[in-house]
Amino acid sequence: MARLNGMRNRKRAKARRRVGSASLCYRCNVDREREARRLATTYVWWQEAATTLANPRKLLCQILRYGRPEDYVAAEEIWGKEMFRQVLIEARPGEIDPKSAHFWRLHFGLPALERPAAAQYDPRTPPAPKLSQRLD
Repeated sequence: MARLNGMRNRKRAKARRRVGSASLCYRCNVDREREARRLATTYVWWQEAATTLANPRKLLCQILRYGRPEDYVAAEEIWGKEMFRQVLIEARPGEIDPKSAHFWRLHFGLPALERPAAAQYDPRTPPAPKLSQRLD
């Protein structure tokens, strides 16, 4: 039994080393131009990479919405954390889903967005006319 535990511990240690080294590979000397093109073709596949990279706002919104952690790290090294923060602040409704927007607002220390209050039922309000009455 002791031998099995020793093998398990070695496997866990080896797995930990692999996980740690995966995040470091994006901090090495990465060809930023090639990495930016890869991100553009991955996250904004419907248009040319050159068009996307001329104005990376849509690309950064897509990364905030759908991005993998290693792609976020790579993009942050290329464009910087402040650019992501600006994109998040200036995002139009629907560009970033509410769950992702909430996560990134917490990440950047921004205040949460206020949701519009749900319409309250008021019994004094007359009901909307039926479709058959609107057509007449």
